[in-house]
Amino acid sequence: MFPSYLDFHRDLIGNDYAGRRITLTVWLWHTKIRRAHPELIGHHLAVLNAFAAPFCVMRDKTYPYRLCYYQEARSLGLPFDEYLKVVVDFRTNPALVVTAYLVGRVHQREMQVWP
Repeated sequence: MFPSYLDFHRDLIGNDYAGRRITLTVWLWHTKIRRAHPELIGHHLAVLNAFAAPFCVMRDKTYPYRLCYYQEARSLGLPFDEYLKVVVDFRTNPALVVTAYLVGRVHQREMQVWP
């Protein structure tokens, strides 16, 4: 697991469970995720941990080139009884996180990729 800090000032790059490189950009974190989901402020490294060791991985129901990584929020050190969902776009190399937020369940219309 990665340590947690309040903020970061450079792009974070990690590997998912299958070894694929994924980037969480500073721009996305500050302009989208922090603004839309303030409950995740200070938990950006949980996003990296969610795709590094997911509970499950699903194909996005709308965009087939995106994967949705789910992990139980409490297992990532977040004080919520929900899942952290991290959506990653694989049209670039490395792939890019496009959003992250809490959900109550895995979406039923997404196709399971892993396990």
